[in-house]
This record gives sequence, C-alpha cells and structure tokens, in this order.
Amino acid sequence: MSSFSPFTRSVQRLIAQAVGKNQPDLVGLIHAWPEVVGPEWAARATPTQWTMPRQKNSASATLTLAVAPGDLLIVQHECERLLQRINGFLGHRAVEKLFIKRVDALQSVKKNRRSVEAPPIFVEGIEDNGLSLALGKLGASLKGKA
Repeated sequence: MSSFSPFTRSVQRLIAQAVGKNQPDLVGLIHAWPEVVGPEWAARATPTQWTMPRQKNSASATLTLAVAPGDLLIVQHECERLLQRINGFLGHRAVEKLFIKRVDALQSVKKNRRSVEAPPIFVEGIEDNGLSLALGKLGASLKGKA
C-alpha cells in the first residue's frame, strides 16, 4: 500500500474521533469500502454505523448501511454476499448482521446546491423561450463554478 498523505492521515484521525475508539475497524472499512464490496455496491450502499454487542462475550456486531430507496431491494437481496465480502476484509464473523437504513437520495443533492442561484445568462438567437431560459441557467451555473 502506498504511503498516505498528511491530509489523508488527518482525515482518518477525524473519522476515528467521530466514530469512537471502540470502532477502529469501521474507519478501515469506510476507507476501503469500494475495494471491499466492489464499485457497484459501493455506489448503492454506504456504511454509516457500527453497533457492537452489549455483552463482550456475545456474537458479532451489526453494520448499518445507508441505501437509496431505488436500491433497497437489490441490497437486501444481496445481504449475504455483502456480509461475506465485509467479513473477508474484517475477519471471520466480525459483522453478523446488516441493518439497511433508507436515506433519501435527494437530500445529499439538495445540501450541495447553492442557496442562491445565479441569474440566468441571456441567450440570443433562440426563439423558444423555455430552451433559451434552460441554456441561460446552464451557462450561469457553469460560469459560477469557473
């Protein structure tokens, strides 16, 4: 494995502080998630919480996966395969159950949008007002990102 940049190490420390000292495996799992489950499944599900058993002698932990509504049935159907891949990375029976949590896919998109949209740029030579407005909005958003 290549050496980590100072930025990556600081992000890992922040994640470790956020998830707690009792969950160090979750940090490694989040970091290697696309390699553990594959890019297709990483796009469909994201690990969000690691729940350890209350009794230290009891069975393994539960991993909560955030999944968009359109992917719920697919992820639920493939839980056993995902568990095999996750436990292959973490160790035998490190995770006993997957808890699938439905998250609204539009929430993350809405949070990333700017609160104030840029005014549309006037587009000359287009007779269709709807098309002219759409192109103007596209131009304004591209100009704002540059």
